[in-house]
Amino acid sequence: MHLGTLFFGELRRKKEFIRYPVDCMDEPVKTGTMGSLKMDEVERGFEVLVERLKSVEERRMELTKEFLEREAELLERMIGDIRPLVPKIGMILLMKGKQDTRGEIYEPVYYRERMLVLGKTNPAEFRPDDVTKKVENQFLVLHEDGTLYELMYSSDGFKVDSYLNPLSPKDAIGIYGHEISFNLFRYMREHLGKAEELLHALETVLMYIEGAAAGGSGEG
Repeated sequence: MHLGTLFFGELRRKKEFIRYPVDCMDEPVKTGTMGSLKMDEVERGFEVLVERLKSVEERRMELTKEFLEREAELLERMIGDIRPLVPKIGMILLMKGKQDTRGEIYEPVYYRERMLVLGKTNPAEFRPDDVTKKVENQFLVLHEDGTLYELMYSSDGFKVDSYLNPLSPKDAIGIYGHEISFNLFRYMREHLGKAEELLHALETVLMYIEGAAAGGSGEG
């Protein structure tokens, strides 16, 4: 095809494109309709959609609240599953000892039972067993008897000793947060050999709980 034909053909198409909106203005504009759908029908459909979205959000908030309230139950069940392995996979932790000028421990005495370390938090001002002793370090541990304890260490600069403060699963979550559930889950995944589907379901629940808490305990 000749180059001039292509050029003028393109020009004609451009003119048609430019002219088309002008030609449309010759037709009266129909308001209040979208094709065969009337605006009031669209508005009703939109209102129904909004109500459904509200219902879904309310249900999501209800489920989030229930998850958070029942996390202590979930933690308790996880403890029951991992407890038989704590004597094998737990750590031997320091009970007391003496401290030299460099901060090194000598003449250490250790707890006989093994424990899993699940979390750490800012230390309390004093120990429940002795208000004169300031807490230097504070951990959450799972004892091999299945009890959760706060392991509190104190030091006067020469002697180091500790105290095991028992906690309920609910109180433990309130102080140490959702990290402890995740840490228990990691122990379960590594040592229990649970069915893959069960571990995946548990991980999904834990991720949901963490997301809900990050969003304001289910209010965001």
